[in-house]
This record gives sequence, C-alpha cells and structure tokens, in this order.
Amino acid sequence: SMIDRCQLPTHHAWRNYGGRGIKVCDAWAQSFEAFWADMGATYQRGLTLDRIDNDRGYAPGNCRWTTYKVQANNRRVTKRSTT
Repeated sequence: SMIDRCQLPTHHAWRNYGGRGIKVCDAWAQSFEAFWADMGATYQRGLTLDRIDNDRGYAPGNCRWTTYKVQANNRRVTKRSTT
C-alpha cells in the first residue's frame, strides 16, 4: 500500500501521498527485502509504518513503526501548541 499510494494516481489516497510529491526511496520501491532489512528489526505486531516528517517520503531515517494512536497525532492536520 505504501508504494501504491505514492505511485498510482488511481489509488484512493494518492492525492495525499504521490499527488503531493511523497515518494518511496528507490531501494524500498524495488525490493521488499531492502525495506525489511532497514525496518524489520524494529517491527512488532500491532504497529503501523509512520513517516516522522510528513513532508518527506518513505526512506530510512524518516520511517518508524508506531501505534495507531501515535500515528494519528502525527498528521499534517494535527495542530501542535507552540507555547
């Protein structure tokens, strides 16, 4: 789904990903094994893949496994207090 929403304009979520320039790094786009080599060691059942910086793509250093609650708070529309 990560690749589809970034590369397929027909995907229902494309406008929020590929449509705004979010990409999957070449290594991950070409090989699940490369993705798993980078991310597999930190995976735990029940976690979901999250981009730390929502304006950057899916790549090592910008992705983590996290709970749905943490991911729900890490959205472009989530307002954070600056005080």
